[in-house]
Amino acid sequence: MGGRMKWFKYGCFGCLGLLALLLVIAGTIGGLAWQRSTSIKMEDRVVTRDLPGEAGGPGTQGVPAGDLAADMPGSADSPGGPAAGRVLLDLSSAEFRIEPGEPGEPIRVEGSFDRSRYALEESFEIAEGGSWEYTVRFRRVGGSGLITALSEFMGGARPRVTVRLPPDHPMALDIELKRGGLEADLGGLWLTQADLDLAMGGSQVRFDTPLRQPMGRLAIKGRMGGGSFEKIGNASPSILEVGFEMGGMNLDLGGDWANDAEISIKASMGGGSVRLPRGVSCEGLPEDAGECEAAGPQSPTLSFTISARKKDLKFY
Repeated sequence: MGGRMKWFKYGCFGCLGLLALLLVIAGTIGGLAWQRSTSIKMEDRVVTRDLPGEAGGPGTQGVPAGDLAADMPGSADSPGGPAAGRVLLDLSSAEFRIEPGEPGEPIRVEGSFDRSRYALEESFEIAEGGSWEYTVRFRRVGGSGLITALSEFMGGARPRVTVRLPPDHPMALDIELKRGGLEADLGGLWLTQADLDLAMGGSQVRFDTPLRQPMGRLAIKGRMGGGSFEKIGNASPSILEVGFEMGGMNLDLGGDWANDAEISIKASMGGGSVRLPRGVSCEGLPEDAGECEAAGPQSPTLSFTISARKKDLKFY
């Protein structure tokens, strides 16, 4: 009995020692975070970028998006019209917002952040033939991620970046998001295609109004986070590819569909819901998914390919 009590006593002392060590580590991290929170210096930065070609011209409607020089001929084939291009947003570790700007205005990027801890970079290239590519990168450059996040929470100084895209220039849109939050309203833009790669964060992307013309392709990939994608019908992509893993997703296919679409949805290690639209025909849905309500024989047809366990994806 004495031996048992001795080992029990040693075990208790060991647990208390471990607890004390954890408290010391937590106190040290908290102290460093508090110290850094008092030194945060938020600054505003605004960047604008004019795009080539006359905005709003009719010449490039229907231009497919692909390789920069080969597949976006832009104003070279349509003098006086807007040049087709690509916008790449490489974003991490902040709160981001994307929204339409005003017709005739340049791309506008507005940021509020501590320049000693974060960097906002941009680049612009024009390829032979007149197509263009504009890149915005925002990332953390100083300090530990955990300590920086705690210091920003204590100081109420979370970095924010807003990107406003002109609605009268055709463009492909690539968004790469890591460890951040995204709120985007892409309605009314002139998007030829879009690729959204979203990891370790929360995202809300919606199309509140129809695009200037139906989109060729929309791809959404979500990992280790949550996402809500609303009124996809207002984008009317001919091809819609959605995949998510280790997270949750709400996919709203409502909106004003203008054409047929091929839709693929893949889900693994997560839960998702899909809201079916009205005014269209649907093919390839699971038997228990319900039905779309076609408006007539000329209604667009949505053809589905589903790869997910029944319990991981719910239709309503």
